[in-house]
Amino acid sequence: YTPGYVFTMEQLLRYGVSAHTEFIAEVSATASGEFGLEQLLEKIRKSWAEISFTTLNHRDQSDIFILGGLDEVIMQLEDSQVALQTILASRFVGGIRSEVEEWEKKLSLLSEMLDEWLACQRSWMYLENILGAEDIQKQLPTEASRFNKINKFFIDRMRKCTENPNVIAQISTPNLLENFIDANKALDEI
Repeated sequence: YTPGYVFTMEQLLRYGVSAHTEFIAEVSATASGEFGLEQLLEKIRKSWAEISFTTLNHRDQSDIFILGGLDEVIMQLEDSQVALQTILASRFVGGIRSEVEEWEKKLSLLSEMLDEWLACQRSWMYLENILGAEDIQKQLPTEASRFNKINKFFIDRMRKCTENPNVIAQISTPNLLENFIDANKALDEI
């Protein structure tokens, strides 16, 4: 075989291809299976390139944001995780296994991050309402000081999310999950 060389079925038969039908059928089936999985993975990649977080103004303030409806993100997350499990269960996954596992890790991180992010947002909204009052800040200076640090983190994170709402870009931020976990621990203590 010479790459780029055009050949006919008649030439293949002359070369004795019919003696290798089982091997050719097996290679063809494997190639078709791999191609189908690659297309499914590409569909997942493309869908996540287009999925973004929705941010809303918090209490009509133009510079403070919160996460809005996450239905589309959660639905896409669940669909993609099922598709990745299907790909990994296939006998044709060999050539793309590492990339599929990488996407599986990304989406697992996204799932965990969403839980922490939303928990942080709920606690932040509750405490921001309480510790935003000056008289409460005077009565609870330690708690107010600790909350101000988290407040700055949360407001900054949401501003960055509003500037670049792509979900995959957001979860790719180094140490973001750890920052949310730490913020949630501190908010619980406050």
